[in-house]
Amino acid sequence: MNSVNCDIIGLCETFLVSNNVLDIPGYKWFGNNRKQIHRRSKRGNGGVGFLIKRDLIGTVFNIKVLDTSIEDILWLHITGMGTDLSMCIAICYLPPEGSTRPNEAEAFFENLTNQIYEYQQLGSIQIFGDFNARCADDSDTVEWVDGIGPREILDFNKNHHGKLFLDFLVVTNFVMLNGRVGVQDFTSISTKGKAVVDYVCVPHESLETIKHFNVLTMTDAIADIKLQPTSIPDHSMLIWEIHVDYKFNQRQHDVISPGHSLKRYQLRETPDDFLSFSNIDPLLYEKITAIEGNLQCQKDIQRAYSDFLELIKTEMDIKIPCKKTSALNFDIKKNNRTRKPYWNVELAAQWSHARNCEKLWLKSNSHVNKGKLKSEFCQARKCFDQLHRKVKRQYRQKLQDELTEKFECTNSTEFWKTIGQIGISNYRQNKIPWAVINEEGSLVTDP
Repeated sequence: MNSVNCDIIGLCETFLVSNNVLDIPGYKWFGNNRKQIHRRSKRGNGGVGFLIKRDLIGTVFNIKVLDTSIEDILWLHITGMGTDLSMCIAICYLPPEGSTRPNEAEAFFENLTNQIYEYQQLGSIQIFGDFNARCADDSDTVEWVDGIGPREILDFNKNHHGKLFLDFLVVTNFVMLNGRVGVQDFTSISTKGKAVVDYVCVPHESLETIKHFNVLTMTDAIADIKLQPTSIPDHSMLIWEIHVDYKFNQRQHDVISPGHSLKRYQLRETPDDFLSFSNIDPLLYEKITAIEGNLQCQKDIQRAYSDFLELIKTEMDIKIPCKKTSALNFDIKKNNRTRKPYWNVELAAQWSHARNCEKLWLKSNSHVNKGKLKSEFCQARKCFDQLHRKVKRQYRQKLQDELTEKFECTNSTEFWKTIGQIGISNYRQNKIPWAVINEEGSLVTDP
């Protein structure tokens, strides 16, 4: 998440059931899970949702869930804090043709069209997701009428979903960003083939607000963050930036200059005598009394409260250590990643080979070599998966043998020390809260 650093992230096929949510540090989840799944299903299926930075909610803009009535479609309404910003976004997932789950693509696009007509008065609209639609070189606009230029074509195959998707765009006067803005690539890549099935769509008049668009394949994403892969998702990431014009609603906002630094207090080092000196107590009671005594006048309350905050800030500057952090990098956390203990040179070489084979296959325009390059890619990916499972299995067997050997020896301290080193205790401490909710609904923390 930190490497992509997006303010809003849309996800398709979340596989969440009932009221389950995704818990990602720094982000708040808004989801629309499928209400009905097959009784024999071991996991959920479908489902869509948004991850939005918590730092922005309530400070930069407000979020309201507009509509979850249609399965696999979620609408959010974004409004600015102190500004006239108003925007509606929708994440969509349409199952592929021939899916085991019955779906009516005609009804899906009809419902989506009706929702656009209903919410278009609220503000600008953006629609994106996995439509499983292959459009080939068919046009998504009315030529010589809409005045929108042609798009770059990568996938020359088409299906029924693609025809319905293009009709939907023409009817609603929307246009796809794929092939028109930024860097293009296939959005679905696997050993089964490559295709463009994920899209970002905006109204004709909003096309100029898109400042950047990029299709980032999963192999490139994994390489960029230097991650050792275990399994590789099929779908690419679609990343774009928008420029939004808005006006401030008669409110002054502080602007932080690039050279400005922010104080970051080390609250864990707060001393026991914080706000406890004899010269602080009278001032503290004086400010509290001023707030209580001026309840009739909002202006006096605000002045007394500001003085109270200044008193606390002065005491914090004196008692609590702090670090100065650049304003531009305040929210960027160090991107530490734990290297997989079983990762070795052979695995890294095989992964690099599979990635190179994928790039050659994707960039090839030769019909003669395309089949051969795809076969080489599939074989390289298969070899990597087999080698990865083998190395991981050998590593786990090695750990098991070491634990068995130390368990059988007389020194039990070494055994429990080894248990701690493999991360079991750390995982329990970080993931399992020492609290439960009893039958009355209260939180109980007693051991």
